[in-house]
This record gives sequence, structure tokens and C-alpha cells, in this order.
Amino acid sequence: MLARALLLSVFLLPGPNRRAAPAVPPATTTRQMNAVRAAAGIAAAYPLAAVRDLSRQGIRSSLGTDGRTIDVHIGSRQIAILPPLRRSAPVAVPFAPSKQTGGRAAVVLEPFATELGLGASAGAAEATALQQTGFTVTLLRDSQVTVQSMADLSADSAMYVETHAGRLDDGDAVVATGQTDTSGLSALFKDGSVIQVFVAGDPQKTLYVGVTGTFFADHTNPFLAHSLLFLNGCSVLGDATFWGDLHAHNLATLISWDNDAISTTEDDAGRVIMSSMASGATASQAVQAARDAGLGISIANGNVARLGLAGDGSLTLAGSTTPTRSPAPVPSATPARSPPPPTTGHPRQLCIARYQFCPR
Repeated sequence: MLARALLLSVFLLPGPNRRAAPAVPPATTTRQMNAVRAAAGIAAAYPLAAVRDLSRQGIRSSLGTDGRTIDVHIGSRQIAILPPLRRSAPVAVPFAPSKQTGGRAAVVLEPFATELGLGASAGAAEATALQQTGFTVTLLRDSQVTVQSMADLSADSAMYVETHAGRLDDGDAVVATGQTDTSGLSALFKDGSVIQVFVAGDPQKTLYVGVTGTFFADHTNPFLAHSLLFLNGCSVLGDATFWGDLHAHNLATLISWDNDAISTTEDDAGRVIMSSMASGATASQAVQAARDAGLGISIANGNVARLGLAGDGSLTLAGSTTPTRSPAPVPSATPARSPPPPTTGHPRQLCIARYQFCPR
């Protein structure tokens, strides 16, 4: 299906400069970029060694608050090396946009469908569950998932995004898109709304564009009332700044993980949660269903990640009564941020590992 055409001006509105960030593209030497690429190659198994190697070469870097993401600063340029999602070898499959019919707006984004070996089924189970609840579903994969796709989330009542993510050293989080082109993003790089990211262990060492909490807080329309975002990626639930930005921008419920998780467990949990909610379960009940199925904890490299939610645990898919999407008006002012509400169930606990259970 054709991607939604939300005007670029929607997410280029000026906003508070929460942290200094580069223009596009800041100057870096070939030696410096080669050093960062080399660090990305070993960061999956040895993140501390990658930080030390960069330091020895005079490049400032540090671990993010999740202990896995590496935040690199070269002059005014910021690059993140994100934790990998671990699974079997990828299978390359060509994709085309897909649309399923229904009466309300939802979106399923799989920016790393090929890299994670999900094949032609990437996002299909989640899209089907949403369709059964009466949603019109937009399904995008790989490079179809762009910064524009992230801006368009504000037009959807239910959102499922499986991607690489991590927490930065300044307390914000970054969520990777499938976009590599930085053209036209200079204003967003300048205020830290987007940064470039590597994925640790990626043999191609591809440099993607990722969005931060600042992007949603300052450059997108508010989320729709009673909106749900299932961000099936590492560490985001443990980031109060990121959740606070989304909640202040009207997001009702965030389901995600609090640490580095195994992607196959994430896949299984995604299907259980979306299927449960399609059957009428609340967000809290759906998360509990995943835990009861042994999908409440994931252990990767000795790190324990737990599946959980922040915000309104009583939200159901039936409670999202928004009509089919249409371009939202350009917001006239940046909304004020407010502290995030308390998490529900296990505070900031998300992610999963088969045959493991969350503590009760």
C-alpha cells in the first residue's frame, strides 16, 4: 500500500533543544568512521571492549543506561551502536507494501524483517489480529519503514513495531528505522530528534537513522486518544524519559522490554499479546498471558529482560474508536512535557525467554 503522505513540515517544527546534536552530515575522518565500524563489529559480544578501543583512539564513547548501547561522540556528531536481536541467519525476501481492509487505523512496522530472518511472514500475525478487531492495517517492512513512518504513528490507534532499540547515555532512547538516507533531515539531526545508528554485529555495518523521544515530543502530532504502542525491541521500557515524552504526547499505553532480549522470544510474545488483545483482553491481561506462556523473561548474555507495560493497563483494542486515518493538522505549538505515570504490573519490566517466568 502507498505510505501515508504526512507533510515533512509536521516533523520539522522547531522545538526545545534538549541536547546538542549535529547537522547532517557532520565531518568525520575516514579513520574515525572505520574505528566506529570496527567497534560495531565486536560490540555484540564485547561492548566494554568496544568502548575501550574507541577511547584508545581518542573517540569519546560510553555505555548507555541499558549497559549495552554504545553512545559515540565525534566532535558534534552522535552515533549509537545498538544491541543486536539474536536469531537464526536471515533470509533475503523482497517485500512490497501491504494493506488489509477494516474500519479503523493501525500499523505494523518491521524495519529489520530481512535482517532478522522473518521472511514473508514478518508482521503478518500481528496484522491479522488487528484486522480481526476491525482495523485497517498498514504493514511495512525493511526500508519501507522510514522517519516519515515514525511521524505517521500519530495517525494510528494501535501500533506494533519490531525493531532494534537502546538507551542513550543522556537518559533518552533511540529506535531504529530501516532508513539509511539522511537527505532532508538536517533540522532533526540538529536538535537530536534523530541520530545515526549501527546494529552491533551487523556484518554489513549499515548506518541507519533512528528516532529519539525528542522526535515524538517536538516534531509529531499528538497520539490519538486511547492509543496503544507495542514497541517490540530492547530496553525501551526501562527509559523513563522516552516513555515520558510519548505519554506527554498523549500515548495511553506502551508495551515493551526493559533490557536486551532474544528476538525469537519477542516474536512469540508479540503474537500472544496481539492475539489476546484481539480476543478482548486488556493490555495488562495480554502481557500476563505472554508471561503465563513462558514468554515473560528473556536472558541474553547474562542480562535478564522482562516484558511489561507503562500507562493504562486497562486499555483494550475495542476501546480505540478512531476512524480510518487521515493527515492530521500541523500542531501549532509544542506540548508541555509531564512526568510519566507509574508502570503497571512489574515496574518497567519487559522482554522474554521461553520456559522462563516473571517473578510474581
